[in-house]
Order: sequence, then C-alpha cells, then structure tokens
Amino acid sequence: MHILLTRPLEDCSQMILKFQSLGHQVSHLPLLNISKINYSETNFSNFKGIVFTSANAIKFLNTNSIDKKLLCFCVGDNTEKKARAVGFQNVIAAEGNVANLKEMILKNLDKKDGDIVYVYSQNSALSFLKFIKFNQSENLWMNTNLMCIGEKTSAILNEIKWKKIFLFNPGEEEFLLYKI
Repeated sequence: MHILLTRPLEDCSQMILKFQSLGHQVSHLPLLNISKINYSETNFSNFKGIVFTSANAIKFLNTNSIDKKLLCFCVGDNTEKKARAVGFQNVIAAEGNVANLKEMILKNLDKKDGDIVYVYSQNSALSFLKFIKFNQSENLWMNTNLMCIGEKTSAILNEIKWKKIFLFNPGEEEFLLYKI
C-alpha cells in the first residue's frame, strides 16, 4: 500500500519508519509548517490547570517557570507524552477528542471558575469548528467563554452559541480571566 503522510517530518518520522518496516511505500508531503510565535511571559502561579491541544504547543512553550505539579490536560496521547517528557506530573489525556478534553477539565476543576477556550489562530478556529460540527457538539459550548486572538478568528466561531466572546492580544490571557 502507498501511504501519504502530511504532518511535519519530526511529528511523523517514527510512523514513516514503522509503515516502511511493514512493507508499505511511504510518501511525505507536509501541509503545515509549525513555527514558534514570540509571546510575553505569563505568570502561571495563579492558574489551576494548563490545557494543551497539541504537542507543538508544549514544544514551543517555555515551561521552566511553570509548576510541573499543575494539572495538565492534553487532547491526545502524543501531547500527553510530550507533557510528561518536559516534566508535568499531573497529566490527563483525552484520547484525541476535544469533547472528552472538555469533560475531563470540567470533572477536575471547580465548576464555579467557569469554562474558557482560547483560540490563537484562524486555522485553529477552522479546525475547532470542523471538530465541533463533526461531533455534533454545538450545544456543549453555551456556558463556555471564547477567547480569540482577533476578530477574524472569532468570526469563524460566531455560529456556535458561546456564553461570551472576548478578543485579546498575546500576553493578555491572564488579564481576561478577571473580566469574566
């Protein structure tokens, strides 16, 4: 069988080798270029948890100043492995499913603190919207605050009913928590 993998090479090199060892022909055509975005440092001491929707988010985050005992929620197994590799100790993975991720967060954090989703790009918003529609989970988000990096990003997710939508600039994430 001929298999085409579209992830960046560092994210799929082991899979390429595994498929080749099974006798498959493998082609690699990365569709995304993952790169670091410079951001101002955040004081994580007031946070009860941290959510990672991608192993790449961990790769590019300066984790030196983050308490590794902080609850760490990961969307899938690869993200969980990366979180554990950088030292996080209280890691909870959601089997690659955003709806499961939300449920795990709700079960493990005090509900009176509310629910928040941060979206940092238009591509993330499109992927998140596609995921919500695919899983028919539009009604799960009505009590969730949506935090978007800009108007174009929030416009993509406007068709979902949110508790409230906030726009922010990088570095303002913590400040927005006090507006809710």
